[in-house]
Amino acid sequence: MSDLTERQKDKVRSKIAGLKAGVTVEKITCTRSVKGKNGDTYVGWSAGWSSVQDDVGGATDAQLSAEGEVPKGRGLGLKDAKLASYLVAMEVDLQAHDHAMAGSNLSEADRQGAHRAIKHNYTRLVTEMMLASGALDDEPEIEPAAVEEEA
Repeated sequence: MSDLTERQKDKVRSKIAGLKAGVTVEKITCTRSVKGKNGDTYVGWSAGWSSVQDDVGGATDAQLSAEGEVPKGRGLGLKDAKLASYLVAMEVDLQAHDHAMAGSNLSEADRQGAHRAIKHNYTRLVTEMMLASGALDDEPEIEPAAVEEEA
């Protein structure tokens, strides 16, 4: 962007900000693979919000959109989608370690240690994002470890 004038740069920034503000996420997919002594354990989950899409092969959302009939307010904004992806990914990570332990790819002690670390790390990400966005401005300062105990 160094070859652009300041006015052109402002137009680019404005366009990007406008697009970001209008983006909604209707579905989040998170996957996790745990490698163990007896092979890999894989778990994948999808989470969606207010979607009428038929994932089996239909295109209902696209058809409604083309016809101008998709109601507004569906999906999540980018910030909420990021938070939601942390929550879905955390559950997938936990579940993958459960599966790995059940399939004898991981010991119970390793699973418990992984669960503690996973909960701690995702809680930290969620807390940091909420602090950075100002979502916790009216709240007393919270340490990630205190929130983790509640999760």
